[in-house]
Amino acid sequence: MNRFWDLFSSNLKLFIRDSVLIAEERLKSKSGQERLLFVYNQTIEKYPWVGKFMPFSVFSAYVDEALKSVANLISEIDNNGMTAHQAISLMNELEKE
Repeated sequence: MNRFWDLFSSNLKLFIRDSVLIAEERLKSKSGQERLLFVYNQTIEKYPWVGKFMPFSVFSAYVDEALKSVANLISEIDNNGMTAHQAISLMNELEKE
């Protein structure tokens, strides 16, 4: 069971990371709370059980972790016009190396 949770948790964190990048691109001028809600809604849509079984504080910690891991890409989205999908592709390529 622990291996299953580790694999699923890893996939969930990657999904949240990608959603953070998309939220940044779409909601640039919005508050952090609005972006967090966007990511939460995206996640609940894909993984409905998260809203039922995962405390929001744990979910929020996953989002904070994702924000730290993509901070440099967020500045690229904000300042240089990189799209979220380009940033996600770049992250995926870097993880393969």
